[in-house]
Amino acid sequence: MYGLAALRDQGLVQGSLTLEQQATRVAGQHDLQKCVRDAIFIQECVPENLELKKSVWKKIDSLDIKDDVILSSATSAILPSKELGQDPVILNKEINGFVMNRIQMAILGECYRLVEMLMHI
Repeated sequence: MYGLAALRDQGLVQGSLTLEQQATRVAGQHDLQKCVRDAIFIQECVPENLELKKSVWKKIDSLDIKDDVILSSATSAILPSKELGQDPVILNKEINGFVMNRIQMAILGECYRLVEMLMHI
């Protein structure tokens, strides 16, 4: 509950659900294959350690995931295109903020809308 309480204290919790109700809708998963089974987007966010990142991507590459899943790496010190063999996202216009943070906020907003919609069914 600590994480949600901290978000609430920062004014970042949205929707009409209580913290307890929101907490029941979040679950962890120790099996990586089960975790990404229906994923449309996979974000790797391990520490800036090249061998660790390579190990995580090797595991992800071995999984049975859909061909159209977006795979993304969060890094500020490693060049994924050179050191991990990933293709970069190319932007034609400069925007404020990290691309992934902007995409993540859009995804979270949609998640909140879905939960809100389900509460009214």
